[in-house]
Amino acid sequence: MNREIKINLDPVTDGFVEAERQENEVSEHAFIIATNGDKRFADMDEVKEILKRLESKGASILIGNGKYMVIFNDDKTFEQMTGKFLVGSMLVMTIEDDVLSLIPDDELEVVMDLLESRMVTMVNDGERFSALEIL
Repeated sequence: MNREIKINLDPVTDGFVEAERQENEVSEHAFIIATNGDKRFADMDEVKEILKRLESKGASILIGNGKYMVIFNDDKTFEQMTGKFLVGSMLVMTIEDDVLSLIPDDELEVVMDLLESRMVTMVNDGERFSALEIL
């Protein structure tokens, strides 16, 4: 049993309550990460919807010695003399034997470090922004 705080503006019941851990609690997710550093989790239903929406304009790269696939909207990339870059958000999942899978939550920092190593700072009309180096 875990203890959690519940506040419902009820002086009789507000405070610590015992909460059972749910058996179906998810400890794996896909990660949605933006080039500005924002991040959140996605479940498999959302992943399927994103992949469907990216069907005609999606692209991907592999990172982490091919363990992780980064999926993004290719329309949101741009080319400079030094390479191809993405500004926006990306979906990150594991890939093994051509099968995409959810990532254990405890690997988020590994994924973030791998992406951080590919980030560059650019300037457009005096505004600085981060971009992911694709090529």
